[in-house]
Amino acid sequence: MSTQPPARQPLERFGQILGAPDFTWSRVEGIRARRSPVARKAKRVLDGIVVERVVFEADAPEEVPCLLLYPAGIRIAALPLVLALHQTTEPADLGKAEPAGLAGDRGLAYALELARKGAVVLAPDYPLFGQYQPDIDRIYEEWGYASVSQKGLVNHILALDALQEITGRYNPVIGVIGHSLGGSNALFLAAHDPRIAACVCSAGYSSFSSYARHHPMGLAGWALREKYMPRIADEFETRVNRLPSDFDDVLAAIAPCPLFISAPTRDDTFECASARELAEAATPLWPGGDLVLKTPDAGHSFPDAERRAAYDFLLGRLI
Repeated sequence: MSTQPPARQPLERFGQILGAPDFTWSRVEGIRARRSPVARKAKRVLDGIVVERVVFEADAPEEVPCLLLYPAGIRIAALPLVLALHQTTEPADLGKAEPAGLAGDRGLAYALELARKGAVVLAPDYPLFGQYQPDIDRIYEEWGYASVSQKGLVNHILALDALQEITGRYNPVIGVIGHSLGGSNALFLAAHDPRIAACVCSAGYSSFSSYARHHPMGLAGWALREKYMPRIADEFETRVNRLPSDFDDVLAAIAPCPLFISAPTRDDTFECASARELAEAATPLWPGGDLVLKTPDAGHSFPDAERRAAYDFLLGRLI
């Protein structure tokens, strides 16, 4: 099964920061060639929603823990498929439990809320969150990744495989949703994997120059070795004017896949004005009007009205 898209110039440019698309796909294909079937570990029903513990292999056996959510008593092969990516949870061990509605901010329980709307939703842990604690040195030195963001991307591509395997649905119509860290990762996945038929990004991006001005760590925040893309520091000296790419390339690589963006006006991490400027500049790449931008009067959050609108947008394109 190959889902590799053709090489695209925007991805090649951004790949100088995140990691090369060719390496991403070669890693995916190598893992696919030897991985075991998805392991479904335990199941319970909570208020009409089935919650299963699921594990799939990536670079090491039984590596990536997930939660699978879907409505009880319905044949899941007929339901829309969604991947739900969590934010930088506090504490870190919440991970996937937050979008699943089992802990953390109930305003970010989008996996649970989508399951209640009739979707099959898989919520994986990102490296060093939840129950997923890989050795960071192995990520770089043994497995050869350029960034933890690239490692997360490979995991998320494999998570789409797992979602298809579990449901027996191999048609390429899957949605992805995420907030903050999860929003960034949703963009990266939609830019790389053509199975993504609709993407929702909440408070997940701004230009690197805006981030450098507004984040307490400056651009070094994006360069964290244990979380993001260390080439920003190691190769580009944490200087915006040396970076070969920005999120305009990510948006260009996603187009024309339907994209819903929520950029809160008082976000102190990803500046709304920058997110809006990038989205408006990219709008001609979506001639059908499938780029939707919302700018709620809120801080770094995913407000109720925007979540409801995002669910309608997402599910309307997956049915």
